[in-house]
Amino acid sequence: KNYASVFNYRVSANRELVALGVANICGSMFSAWPVFGSLTRTSVGVKAGARSQLSGFICAVIILFVLLFLMPAFFYLPKVVMSSIIIVAAIGLIEIHEILFLLKVKAWKDLILLTTTCIITFMFGAEVGLLVSVGASIFIVIKNTSVPHVLVLGLMPDGVKFKDVSQFKQATPVKGLQILRLEESLHFANMGAMKEMLWRLEQLGHMFAHP
Repeated sequence: KNYASVFNYRVSANRELVALGVANICGSMFSAWPVFGSLTRTSVGVKAGARSQLSGFICAVIILFVLLFLMPAFFYLPKVVMSSIIIVAAIGLIEIHEILFLLKVKAWKDLILLTTTCIITFMFGAEVGLLVSVGASIFIVIKNTSVPHVLVLGLMPDGVKFKDVSQFKQATPVKGLQILRLEESLHFANMGAMKEMLWRLEQLGHMFAHP
């Protein structure tokens, strides 16, 4: 989807899944390796000037020719050559504009997760870094969904609109009345936290006050 937005075409997840399934079923009859969609390989192909899926077929033919007839010529090729290809592909996957956007909107949690994942990947390898990033992302999603986002609304000076009192300083709470706006749907995971927040707001004057 990343390259679909760059080259202005649509990706069908169903067709991709069917294509990978058929390729793996056919390959299993000939003891072939499982195939999958590689983002790094796509990055290398884009840098090489590929513009369609036909480039993958041409690559496969060239690789087959090299394996059958040119392997002795590559016997003494240093492994650093392979690593340079991976580095070129990885550099193309780094989206600097996304990092700048996170800095602009002050998304500190996402930036901390990004930095931590990069450090762990460099220190312990890609598999450990992937496990840590996926685990941390799942934990953050569960944490955010279990604690609902509730806004306390206040009346604006025009006497008509109600706005979040934490964002609009000119909004004033209505005396003797608490007006709330729930930004998420209620479900079993956040119902208990919602009741606790309402109790604290009623008894202590603030949703995050500690009794």
